[in-house]
Amino acid sequence: MSSKPLVARPLDVVAEWSSRAVPAFVLAAIATTGSSQAWAQTSPPPSSSAALPASSASPAPSASPHKDKKPASGDAITVVVTGTRAPTEAIDVPADVKIVGPERLRRPGSKGAPAALTEISGVKLNPRQENAIFTDLEVRGLTGNATSGGNVLVLLDGIPQRRLSGAAYLGALPYESIWREELVKGAMSGLYGRNALAGALQLFSDPGSYENRLEVSTFYEHPTRDGRTALKFSGPIGSEPISGTKLSTYSIAGSYNQTGGWQPRTARQKGDVYLHVNLALSARDTLTLLSGFFTGAEEYVSPVPVDNAGHRLPGVPRNANYGIPDQNSLDLLETRLGARHTRAWSENITTKLTAAYWRGDTDWKIGRPDDRPDTGTIMARFTGNRRSLEISTFTEAELELKGRLTPELAGSLNAGASYEYLTYDMTSTDITTQAEFAATGGRYTRGVPIDYLTRQEPGSSTWVYSDKSKRNTFEHDVGRFARAQLAIADRVFVSGGARSDWFSRTQENPATGERAERSDSAFSPSAGVSVAVLRSADHKLNLFGNRGQGFSPVFRAVNNTQFADVRPESSRSIEVGAKALLWRKTLEMTAVLYELDRFDIVAMNPGTKLQENVGDWRIRGVETDVRVRPIRPLTVYAGFAHRDPIIGRYYANPALQGNKIPFISNQILSAGVEGKAPFDMGAGTEVRYYSSFYGNEQNSFKLPAYALWDLWMFYDATKSIRVAAFVKNILDTDYFSTVFNGVRNGSAFVGTPRTYGVSLRGKF
Repeated sequence: MSSKPLVARPLDVVAEWSSRAVPAFVLAAIATTGSSQAWAQTSPPPSSSAALPASSASPAPSASPHKDKKPASGDAITVVVTGTRAPTEAIDVPADVKIVGPERLRRPGSKGAPAALTEISGVKLNPRQENAIFTDLEVRGLTGNATSGGNVLVLLDGIPQRRLSGAAYLGALPYESIWREELVKGAMSGLYGRNALAGALQLFSDPGSYENRLEVSTFYEHPTRDGRTALKFSGPIGSEPISGTKLSTYSIAGSYNQTGGWQPRTARQKGDVYLHVNLALSARDTLTLLSGFFTGAEEYVSPVPVDNAGHRLPGVPRNANYGIPDQNSLDLLETRLGARHTRAWSENITTKLTAAYWRGDTDWKIGRPDDRPDTGTIMARFTGNRRSLEISTFTEAELELKGRLTPELAGSLNAGASYEYLTYDMTSTDITTQAEFAATGGRYTRGVPIDYLTRQEPGSSTWVYSDKSKRNTFEHDVGRFARAQLAIADRVFVSGGARSDWFSRTQENPATGERAERSDSAFSPSAGVSVAVLRSADHKLNLFGNRGQGFSPVFRAVNNTQFADVRPESSRSIEVGAKALLWRKTLEMTAVLYELDRFDIVAMNPGTKLQENVGDWRIRGVETDVRVRPIRPLTVYAGFAHRDPIIGRYYANPALQGNKIPFISNQILSAGVEGKAPFDMGAGTEVRYYSSFYGNEQNSFKLPAYALWDLWMFYDATKSIRVAAFVKNILDTDYFSTVFNGVRNGSAFVGTPRTYGVSLRGKF
């Protein structure tokens, strides 16, 4: 273990204000979706049919204070604010959309908001280590990377969580405050703007309640030595309504998490606090304020070298960490501020104005293997220090018109504009040893070597530091959007619209005076239709289809010395499918056939050693989800995805065309059962299977398939206190969660072994 103590930065004065407001129809739609003051019945994993608010400014279910009441066990939230920007029955939404409610989010053993998505077909988490700040989310084969950033756009209470340096850090999101998640699959830039190449994930925080409440929770897990404690307060603001019609509400949650880690030098500390305030200023005006702060300090595990069969090289133990002591860590501070004002001018006209601010301070010490050894046992490790300051400001204005044109025809129109300004200031220093510096003729490329069998390495007294290099990046993004929806005879639901974005990027090197500029634009149309072919009191069946586009202007050169002049990456998705709610919602099914194309991928060209547009990908697949409630306290569910990921074009090396896209499992299967007995006890189990996947574009090595089996059980000691225990990875499967470097031979991150844990949660 490292002798240097790992100390998280203190939880200081924190403020993040962001807003979200809701017209009256949303209040009615979600009145039954809040948390309960008692445990009542244990809800099974939530309904798989729901939808995401249509844009960062669209009304969100979480913006309405919920009463202490929730749906009965197994009931679906049937009315949602959708990707069409209008409240719609979930089954009528012309897209593949999923919802995750509070019971699934708080399942025993769950450590963060992304963990609740694993039972959804076609979704995979790619953590580099357990409960890490930095975790990739893969949807339909696209995951976050350093070129296009996040291929799934993440929104928190309607505000985009975008970074110039890449995707949002999922482990830094305020988990304890989140009470609902919604995932829309497919290219979504027509609704959400940049980064929505494969979909959009919306997280809703607790908007507060009309009664004072306190929630406390704690858990501990072994052998990860992972512990967490959290508090949440919520209630009304004042005893009388400000407007004379409704109370203002608040919710504030905070947590502290400390991890020792099951691998050497993987300790972690992180804490967060998040505030959600809904102010009812008048009968027509609502102001929602959000604020949050996150602090984390994390020692990183390194990937381990693997052979062509996807196994660790001889002599490499399962818990190996070849990261350089005291030189492989991440310190992160995040602050969020924002506000949204909503004005209901009439029953048919609403306006929304949003303003938000985000700041991230990052200190990243990099000291991990760059490659497995080609010969012998010596392995080079890339080494450097990176400090960055990243700031994002976001504003959006939206007008919503809705009404019934004829008795058989209802419609809505949403239109608006947004402006986003992002800055990224980075200072970096490369490190090598005196011997490597001399052997390479004064270069820092090899870093610090290590003998991976003896773990012997040169001491820090032999290190040589390069001069600091600086890079300042500034980006402007102006977007305009319009979206319309028609409901014809409550049988045919048509949605269509487009978004136009113009963006410019300036990169500067203050030390040399070098400067580069790039501007471009993107037009992202989308359209969908859903037709109710069966509609009765007991059964509903809809057929739907849609087409959408996505784009991402994030360039890898933000983090290195190259000024890249590349086209933005883009995507196109087409899908058709069916949704069914049968036998009074006791059987729920979704089946989707899709094609997702990704164009102008930015990556390192092996020939030029520069970041360039290197080619296109195509992923075709089928996804299906089934949820059955044979008796009310019991739910059985399953999800399956099969996809065919193909490299369509590769300009740098045409020989790779037709190969499989790396890092993508062809099949993903999840299945589980959960229920509660009459004597206040409940239990559940879930199995997830991931087929083997290639580690590089050359398809020269493969990581093996694996399955993970989890089990949990709980006891409601009172109506307010729940005690739970859980076991994850029951069979102690030895697996790799994701590939790190497949270009040179191969390295990968080892998955977490079997863990045991207990948790306690109370609501008062």
